[in-house]
Amino acid sequence: LVAAQSGSAGITAELARVREVVRNSKSLLTSVGYEESAIDMFWEMVVQVLDEVPQLTLERLHAKMNDEQGVSNHIVWFCRALSAAQIKLNVDRFAPFIMDENGLVDVDAFCRTEVEPVNHECEQVQIIALTEMLQVPVAIEYLDGSGLPSCIVFPEGAQPTVKLLYRPGHYDILYDQASS
Repeated sequence: LVAAQSGSAGITAELARVREVVRNSKSLLTSVGYEESAIDMFWEMVVQVLDEVPQLTLERLHAKMNDEQGVSNHIVWFCRALSAAQIKLNVDRFAPFIMDENGLVDVDAFCRTEVEPVNHECEQVQIIALTEMLQVPVAIEYLDGSGLPSCIVFPEGAQPTVKLLYRPGHYDILYDQASS
């Protein structure tokens, strides 16, 4: 979103593409069991923010995204719902990640307890699902057990448009020096 402030044609096109994915997501969410009346407020808030991005100053966008009592929690919940929908629509793909100790897969229970709660730590499966749903490649930088930096990209082999730093329990956005 911050990169959309630059106004380059490629970034403007990417923002338009993501807005279209989000606009079309309401019917997708209802198809996997979400009640339209339950998701309307969240969907409308995300669409509104995406529509406002080109006109917002960086300071105003930052304030919107960090207002825990307003927009940010709506966006987080909506992204979690999109992740859950992707998992529900692709059970075979995600089953190995969500299988319980008995080899059983209860997608609805997994989404209800591990994906949808806003204050629950996001794991790799949720990130994979969200990147696939939004079609936005993400790189996650982290320190491995040896203390050396490592990177994983979702989907594998893609050129990431978003870079995150993982610290246990938290992700931060990494910016290229040229865009800071």
